[in-house]
Amino acid sequence: MERRKFSLRAALVLALLGGAVHFASLRWTGFPGLPTRPETQLLDGPIVLSTYILLGAILYGTLLVWPVSQAIYAARKSFFTLLMGGLCGMIATIVALQGSYIAMGCVLMHLASTTDPAVRTVSIVTRFVLSMLDAETYGLFVMIGAAIPAFLCGTLITGAARAFHRQSLPHPEA
Repeated sequence: MERRKFSLRAALVLALLGGAVHFASLRWTGFPGLPTRPETQLLDGPIVLSTYILLGAILYGTLLVWPVSQAIYAARKSFFTLLMGGLCGMIATIVALQGSYIAMGCVLMHLASTTDPAVRTVSIVTRFVLSMLDAETYGLFVMIGAAIPAFLCGTLITGAARAFHRQSLPHPEA
């Protein structure tokens, strides 16, 4: 098997696709809880949502480079390559969700520390763990619900890259 060089252009295209997929997934995961109630507006704010979108874009750009390049340059279709693309897409989405939950926990910890003087007496580790309980508990349902669509998106991007690349190649005349 021939080893291909890392392509920055391919990584940037995959990062843009990852950002678009994760931005669009905010609608089907129900993550922002639209319409936003005033008490949850801070949690659905730009810090948490941009963390999810940016982490998703970065992870798509790094994790999907290998399966997509294998799908493009391989002589024949491989089920393993499509499977790896799906798994990398699923891992990217789950890690991006986890990063947004950590950002949500930090926002909650800061909010609790500034509004309640009794919370300031507890150590910062305890405050962070207590603020993460709700985000992790309810976020688990979102992770489970997002795993299959994320797998399908990774598989689709890997397969589409092969299909579009094969169409753009000049066909040899027989």
